[in-house]
Amino acid sequence: MVSGKNARDNERKIKMNLYEQGKLAFIRGDVTNPYHLNSKFREHRNWQLGFDQAYFRNLERVQQREQKINKL
Repeated sequence: MVSGKNARDNERKIKMNLYEQGKLAFIRGDVTNPYHLNSKFREHRNWQLGFDQAYFRNLERVQQREQKINKL
């Protein structure tokens, strides 16, 4: 029997892995979420969170570079 603590720890590991997978997918250019929204909502959400955060970090970098170029 799996205790509640072990189940939560395993769930955190899965979330972190899916989050990291989403970040890596953005870097690689994979824009399709492999987890179906209706059947695997939690996995879909965590993957999407990683992807979105990687996107917005990249967007900030691009905007900062553009500002530096425009100042010249």
